[in-house]
Amino acid sequence: MKQFRDTPYFVTEHGDVYRGGEKKKLYKSNKGYNIVDFCVNGIRTKHNLHRVVAELYVENHEQKCCVNHIDGDKLNNHFLNLEWVSMKENSQHSVQVLKKEVAENHSRARIPNSVVAEIKTGILTEKNFPDIAIKYNVRVQHLRHIKNGHKRKYG
Repeated sequence: MKQFRDTPYFVTEHGDVYRGGEKKKLYKSNKGYNIVDFCVNGIRTKHNLHRVVAELYVENHEQKCCVNHIDGDKLNNHFLNLEWVSMKENSQHSVQVLKKEVAENHSRARIPNSVVAEIKTGILTEKNFPDIAIKYNVRVQHLRHIKNGHKRKYG
């Protein structure tokens, strides 16, 4: 068990958190990660448990910024299941291991200029925004921006 920073909290390699011999209750974030809150000198802070465990037990010689769950289980916070990765490595892991959608297939992905040109043609001929949005996997709001010639932040 190791002390977390300069606090009265101690963390095991499995991700259990203790203060004064009592085990702390964990909460789940809206993204499915375990959260632990620390109260030091009346100031309450919340931390992702996997980052706390990684900070204490996983070497980070290359100063990488993200903590990855190797097996993809967000609740498995054992230090052997955690690794420090770059943002790029974290994204690659989500696609290759977790089989998440590739960014280009995501509804919020940037829209290439060639597709914008096709969309403009479709808007002029079909004018059925929901059907065009489904066809090109974009939001209706983006179609309106394209139609009105707004400066694109998404392509």
